[in-house]
Parts: sequence; structure tokens; C-alpha cells
Amino acid sequence: MNARRIATALSLTGREFLRCRGMIALMVVIPVFGFVVIFLALPQQPAALDAIENDVKVRVSLTQTELFGGLSVLTYVGLLAGVTGLYLMRSAMSADRRLMVAGYSPFELVSARVLLLPLYRCSWLG
Repeated sequence: MNARRIATALSLTGREFLRCRGMIALMVVIPVFGFVVIFLALPQQPAALDAIENDVKVRVSLTQTELFGGLSVLTYVGLLAGVTGLYLMRSAMSADRRLMVAGYSPFELVSARVLLLPLYRCSWLG
């Protein structure tokens, strides 16, 4: 395992993913659309959250958008991260085959994919 080889595999795998329009839609368009739909669907009615802080029961007053919207967005982000991870691991088989012919080990190829996942997830956040 060589860091330079992993960096090369990361670069080549990244270029392959940028050619896929589905990856760009999965990383930018779908999350923005999902967030807008979640927040537009929730009413602006009050909601309360009971919590225990330092053995004291605390009631936090929020709107439904703030309470359920935040929870829904966390669930939505988790779902998209899983789908994106699956997409990253299953796509670009021809690029992987070319790299394997060039002498890259499966560990180096999987390392490049695992490193790409957080980069792509954070790219649409800014």
C-alpha cells in the first residue's frame, strides 16, 4: 500500500464519478429538492419537546417545522448517505478493471472509494 498510489486511484475514480450525471443529481439536486419538500410539508404549529437536563424536566417549545423538520432532515441525510455509498461502491466498474490491470490492489481501490464518499457528501454543502 502506497499513499501515492491511493491518491492516483482517488483522482481517477473521482474523474470517473464526475462523468456520471446521476452522481451530480444525487449529490446536489435530490437533497435540495428533499429539504424543500420536507420543510414545505410541515405546518407552522407549536410543538413541545420534553427533556431531562441535570435531573430537571425541561419543556422546549418549538414549531413543528423546527422539531420534525430537523429530525426528518437527519433521517433524509442518512438515507442519501447510504444510497450514495452504495452508488460509489457499485459504479465505475470499468475504471476499477483498468486500475486492476495497471497493478492496483483491491484495497487501494476500495480505499479510494471510501475516501470519496465524505468528499462528495460535503461538496454540495459548500
